[in-house]
Amino acid sequence: MTLASATRNSSLEDRFRSEGMTLATLGMPPGSAADADATMACAAAEHAQWVVLDGYAFGTEFQNRVKAGSWPVLMLDDFVQADQFSVTVLLNQNLHANAEAYAGRTPGARLLLGNRYTLLRREFWPWRAKARMHSGRIQRILVTLGGGDAHNVTGTVLEALLPMVEPPLEVVVVVGANNRHWPRLLDVSKGAKTGVHLERNVEDMTPLLASSDLAICGGGATCWELAFLGIPTLSVILATNQRPIAESLAAAGASVDLGWYSSLQQARVREEVQALCHTPHQLLSMSERGRQLVDGWGVERVLDALLEQSDLAR
Repeated sequence: MTLASATRNSSLEDRFRSEGMTLATLGMPPGSAADADATMACAAAEHAQWVVLDGYAFGTEFQNRVKAGSWPVLMLDDFVQADQFSVTVLLNQNLHANAEAYAGRTPGARLLLGNRYTLLRREFWPWRAKARMHSGRIQRILVTLGGGDAHNVTGTVLEALLPMVEPPLEVVVVVGANNRHWPRLLDVSKGAKTGVHLERNVEDMTPLLASSDLAICGGGATCWELAFLGIPTLSVILATNQRPIAESLAAAGASVDLGWYSSLQQARVREEVQALCHTPHQLLSMSERGRQLVDGWGVERVLDALLEQSDLAR
């Protein structure tokens, strides 16, 4: 398996290699005709059986160019990023996904829509066989709002929680290695006598997620991981593509939507956390609803669909 990208991402390369992947840097403007041609050349050199597209730069013209090659194309989408989709299989793993949004797809293109196809990382697979029951109490809150967090939403949330941190409540804050607000977060954490733990560049998030009673997170893929583990969430919208995820999870009863990061108020964060601390039945309901939404078998279902599609093409 080869991962081809327009540019290098050194912080993720070790992870890809650990999964047995070969890395190829194409060096072309993302989504350009040259990028499409380089992608096809790479697929040919690696004797690929499928080409998988995952990125917001891959518009209809790029798809048409790649689809003209001899490979079936799987595209991952979460925001209906093109007017037309020229692919073999189109995957949108989100709760709000619907067929009407993809009316402009290639005739015969197969749709894999909804949380039956949620792609959980390998670290979560062992948890499919484990009982994931919430206690109905909040003793540990996890705060994870993206690796870089350019706007320091993490700092806003941490400052909101500090007045609440006293035994048995503790707060675990996770940021990426490139978070430029790390010194500020260290200073803010000193405002708590105990119970605040800062973690940086965590390689395996699974134990931290699983040991939490409540998570405050962005409205991205982490939401689905937390839902799978039965962890209630307060979600913050950090980017446009996260809005439908946050809203649909809240509508489904697995999360509380805190809205856009730019209008997030510390008082609102405290209010929502305090409310959940006093309503164990709501925590249990959110936990159960999350587990119902994501059962952890999405990867296998997607692979089965690709194998079936390959058999049909023979």
